[in-house]
Amino acid sequence: MWYIKIVDGDGNSEAATIDKSEVADITAVPKVTLNLSSLPPQSGFTPGIIHQLLEESTHINLQRIGGSASREAFYNPRTNEVYLVLNSLNLPIIQKQLEEQIKFYISYKEDEAFSQVIAPITGIITIKKLDGDGEAIVGMIQKSAGISLAEYKRRGGKITSKQIEEFLENYRKVIELTGLPHGDLTHSGWVVEWDNIRIDPETGRLRLIDYQGKRGFKESAKILLGETEAEIQTLRLALADFFIPKAA
Repeated sequence: MWYIKIVDGDGNSEAATIDKSEVADITAVPKVTLNLSSLPPQSGFTPGIIHQLLEESTHINLQRIGGSASREAFYNPRTNEVYLVLNSLNLPIIQKQLEEQIKFYISYKEDEAFSQVIAPITGIITIKKLDGDGEAIVGMIQKSAGISLAEYKRRGGKITSKQIEEFLENYRKVIELTGLPHGDLTHSGWVVEWDNIRIDPETGRLRLIDYQGKRGFKESAKILLGETEAEIQTLRLALADFFIPKAA
């Protein structure tokens, strides 16, 4: 968050805070625009159609690497980037959340701890609105954060306590910087979304994907601190249990 001073017409001032993502400039980010005019009549915005439109727009063979209830994910092996695209054009709430998430990523990309933990946004994906009135954001492009922990372990990858602690220290700094934890990582002492934790197979660096971005700042500092430490401890125990052999 940014701290600012508001001065009224009488010269009175008061301290205030604003969410840094409110002033993020999305227009400064490179974009890929999907051409809906190439769609067959009455076709839906399905994973297959999204794949087709992306390849037509980028002229690159993309690999579909997964999907969820609201998004599809494709991998560009040439640039080592992931394309995340909404799988429906009729989800205004999800579309708004996507825009806020992009602003969130752009706002903090220069911070060292944030860049260590979160893969950077490298572009946005838009479509021309059917009514001809401008464009709508339907996706984002970001550098790959690596592979799943399960795949890394299957390949014989190792991770040390020092690597885990470095990751957790940077994650703690990110929470302090942004004012909120990931939002879809742990619950009641369990890691509930392992796929949101990735690892670079070359460096062993742990990173997070799908950081939820702005969700409001209603929590008190005390509650937020408690949530932060609980999440950090959950991750510490879970990662150690996953990677570090227990003594006999």
